[in-house]
Amino acid sequence: MLRRSVAFARVRVLGPLRMFELFARAALILGAPVVLTLAGFYFDRQPAEGPLAAWSAHGVFYGGAVALAAASASVVYAGIGGMAALRSRAALIALFALGRRLVPLTMAISAAGVGVSAVSAIGWLVTQLHFNGVALWKLGLIAFAIASGAFVGVRALFSTLRAFRAEPMDHMGRAVSPQQAPELWAVVRHLAEEVGAPAPDAIVVGLLGGPFVTACDMRLAPEGRILSGRILYLPMPTLLILDITQLSAVLSHELAHFSGADVEYSLKLAPSYTAMSRGIQTVAGHDAGLVASLAVTGPAISQLVLLTMLFDLAVRRWSREREFRADRIGGEVIGFDFAASALARYAAFDSVVGKAVEAALENPEKAPKDLVADIARAVRAAGAQDPRPHLEQTTPHPTDTHPPIAARITALGQKIDDAFLAGAGMAAPQDHAELLDALFVDPKGLARTLTDDLIGEARAYRDETVAHLERVASAEVVTRAFFETPGFEGRLQNWIGWSVAAAGAAFLACGLAEVQFPLLAKDASWLMRAGGALGALGAFWLWRTRLPRGRLETPFFEIGPNACRFPDAGLILGWDEIAEIRIGLDDGFVAAFRLGPDTPAPDGPLGDRLSYDAGARELTLVATEVVGGARHELANAIIAAHSAARARDLLREERAAA
Repeated sequence: MLRRSVAFARVRVLGPLRMFELFARAALILGAPVVLTLAGFYFDRQPAEGPLAAWSAHGVFYGGAVALAAASASVVYAGIGGMAALRSRAALIALFALGRRLVPLTMAISAAGVGVSAVSAIGWLVTQLHFNGVALWKLGLIAFAIASGAFVGVRALFSTLRAFRAEPMDHMGRAVSPQQAPELWAVVRHLAEEVGAPAPDAIVVGLLGGPFVTACDMRLAPEGRILSGRILYLPMPTLLILDITQLSAVLSHELAHFSGADVEYSLKLAPSYTAMSRGIQTVAGHDAGLVASLAVTGPAISQLVLLTMLFDLAVRRWSREREFRADRIGGEVIGFDFAASALARYAAFDSVVGKAVEAALENPEKAPKDLVADIARAVRAAGAQDPRPHLEQTTPHPTDTHPPIAARITALGQKIDDAFLAGAGMAAPQDHAELLDALFVDPKGLARTLTDDLIGEARAYRDETVAHLERVASAEVVTRAFFETPGFEGRLQNWIGWSVAAAGAAFLACGLAEVQFPLLAKDASWLMRAGGALGALGAFWLWRTRLPRGRLETPFFEIGPNACRFPDAGLILGWDEIAEIRIGLDDGFVAAFRLGPDTPAPDGPLGDRLSYDAGARELTLVATEVVGGARHELANAIIAAHSAARARDLLREERAAA
């Protein structure tokens, strides 16, 4: 009963779209092996044209069967392992570690099986077609094309697998040694002893994000130094909004992740799961070609994706449990009221700190030399803050998921009311300078170094962005008109409509004639009914398609450097008046232009091709086909012209701000 309820809850949490994606992944994994196995079964029962054909048929079947067995093992393991991981954190750690080693093996076996089966299928087809009189050079071309696709797929598979190697996580900050921050290291070591956890191997101080610990390798920006082992990250702005007791509660919470049952999770699961997730994001955009993606790369990578998807719910569940446990340990060491007040004060001032950092990043040329001092002034000026509007947010973390802050405060046994907020003290401490001086040997020098690092990265990013915008803005936009034509499909539909209407008219005429001359037939009412029905159907078909007759003399859309024109409606829109453009090319040409907030809505008749949705503020242009089949050319021209205009606007804003 418990297993059934857990499985049902899993399905309910996943939702229909997630379940569809899971089944689609499983179908992609098993599709090629199933097809090749069935093909081999069929080939094996056909008359063999020589020993090569017989051996090739066996190769198709057994290669596909081996690939199917490996792929099926991967799918079954991911499903059963994911369900077991929901019930036990120990099972999650053990099964995911085993799956991370097992699935690459099943990937290699299934890819090899598909390759053997595909090559054997080439051999079988070559022998069969050759004995049926097909020229050998044609067979060679076919074999070369299929073998090339298999080779590209296998090569792409091994290249994409490199993305799943554990890479250091990138983070901006500076490592501080015990000589640079003796008091901070002393506090951390003391709290680690109180919590029952080993002290971290490195402490990193930065300006962005919130405090966290990790056992993943960390590459520090901008210096590129790589740290290993247990790492504690502490942003300096946190020291501006918490007092020493609240800071101790936060540090105790983070160090608790290196104690007890969390040790194995932090040291084993978190780094490998993070590497797997980053690898999947990296290979998501890889293009190995259609054949290679369907037969080799797509199914193989989908095995890793399916494993991660099915373990993701368990990871999220146990991540929440880890946070509640760490909060509880921090409360036991420092006090539950201090642990809860630290969470509330962090929520209250997070937006104040974020705005100060964002202002410096948006305009790095005018950024202060010491961003920590600037944030301190902003925090003092903000005064007391009410955290209640922000309690449903979560504290940021680069690898784990956190419960909402309100749930964490409640789990600490604190009721969020006026008495709690008054006791927590929603005004930031005014003696932050004393805390910084106590923790660091040279806090001002460290703050300036961190500011230089952050602003330097912001300048580099801005320079890259400006260079890209200048390239886009300088692209030449040629004034051009586009015409509509029905195309073959449109003409066919038009012909069907006129044919049905003509047949209906003929039936109706015959019916009328026989009604007027009853000697020709005893009952002509069926002709009347059939004619009326066919005529109505033809008229409806013609109205539904409403296709233009050949090439129209008037263009349906015109593009210029600064604006576009809709001739049917006599409407001209500047590119800067359009906020967003979406284009579809699956069924004719469809372009949706979302108007900017200051752009007036069109008035007057818009014609058959153009419609306006007032709620979405969208103009939709529909055309059956563009003359010369230039649908893609028109789409690219629209995107290029709109992008160039937007780039010019952004460059003007950038120069005005500078």
